[in-house]
Amino acid sequence: MRLIISAITTFVFFAAYVSADEWASVKHCAMGVPALLDTTAVDPSSRMLVERACLEKDPARFCDDFWYWMLIGCNHVMMPSITASIMIDDRSRSTAKLWRCLVLLSPTSSTQNNGHVAHKSTVWCPISTISLGFGEHCVRKSAKSGQATTSWPSAICSTPQQQSPEMPSTSSNRKGRELIAQDTLDRIKTVIKERAAEGATEHSTFYSEQLPPLQPIAETKAKHPVLILNSDAFTAARRLLDEHGDAKGSVAVLNLASDETRAGGWLHSLSRTQEEALCYSSTLYSTLKPSWFPWPNRGPGSVAGGFSPGVVIFKNDLDNDCVDLPKEQWRIVSVITVAAPRWPKLTAAQEFAKESDLEDLRGKIRLVYRMAAHNKQRYLVLGAMGCGAYGCPPKVVANEMKSILLDEEFSNYFERVVFAVYSKGGNGNFSVFSEVFKGVEI
Repeated sequence: MRLIISAITTFVFFAAYVSADEWASVKHCAMGVPALLDTTAVDPSSRMLVERACLEKDPARFCDDFWYWMLIGCNHVMMPSITASIMIDDRSRSTAKLWRCLVLLSPTSSTQNNGHVAHKSTVWCPISTISLGFGEHCVRKSAKSGQATTSWPSAICSTPQQQSPEMPSTSSNRKGRELIAQDTLDRIKTVIKERAAEGATEHSTFYSEQLPPLQPIAETKAKHPVLILNSDAFTAARRLLDEHGDAKGSVAVLNLASDETRAGGWLHSLSRTQEEALCYSSTLYSTLKPSWFPWPNRGPGSVAGGFSPGVVIFKNDLDNDCVDLPKEQWRIVSVITVAAPRWPKLTAAQEFAKESDLEDLRGKIRLVYRMAAHNKQRYLVLGAMGCGAYGCPPKVVANEMKSILLDEEFSNYFERVVFAVYSKGGNGNFSVFSEVFKGVEI
């Protein structure tokens, strides 16, 4: 019964706190019964010490940027001592030497089998909990031999990452995205240098406050429908450039950004958010300057963002494994980096509970449009601002983006406006934005 309760507790924890990618990396693990990382939860004769070896960032922010799962596997027979193994999924190979884990086990009968410890006596761990920790190694110490090993026992964990060190660089797995990211980083300077004559640059500008209102444009132009595409933003931008000859040098892509860390901690999280997707495929990362971060998310100073005028798209999107585009298909766009309000309080009707949060959103949307217009960008690739990880209500955001876009201030400034709202199956935010912008022309 206790084993069943332990298993249920573990499952509930994962369902509540672990993302799909994180679950995929550990779902093959035969954990046994997880135990709380707390010496009070196990036999007093057993101790676990987690010693910090190197911590290179502020601890509070560190916890936001990196996730490391520490799973302590125990067996389930009542005995007066404990045997344990630690599995730690290193979520940041680019920052090695982060933590060191040392497990001190109380005496127990054990044998060695191909470097792994085979315990003859085991223990019931009364508390079933998964503990968050940080680290890069699996360290096990046999009380009998006194020898430690950093091997990954197949009985404890069997993930694709450990099975195939030479895994191909496909975007469907974390190792693949790590290789893609590193390749992109290694080539940014060369790519920019190669296309500098066409406007490629690492330079960018940060706007720390709202821009002044635009002056009205008297001339009128033909109206065109606002398009909602189920697409990666850079893929939509390349399409605009290919379809409109006069769009060269005038396409701005909205980066649904983090205001906390550069590219939302891309090189550590290696996930598939919209901002990170842009970084895998282009030179964007080099234009997001560390000095920008953090800036306020709400309230004074939150209506702010960056403008990167010469970002080179030289790889395909994540759905196509970010393979190199033929050089004749490389495209240069500008990128507008603005962060939506993060996790605003909502009403039961899925509206902003605080008027101040709604006003912040409106200010940020207006800044996006003004930033584009002030920099003579006439073709816009926008997105579902804040409707993913930041928890903003999609219908409210879509209506606000529409209302402000149709404001007289922006009349005749933009030739084409496209929303790239990527959604597998065409549901979710894509459906909401499609409905709100149905029949809208600018």
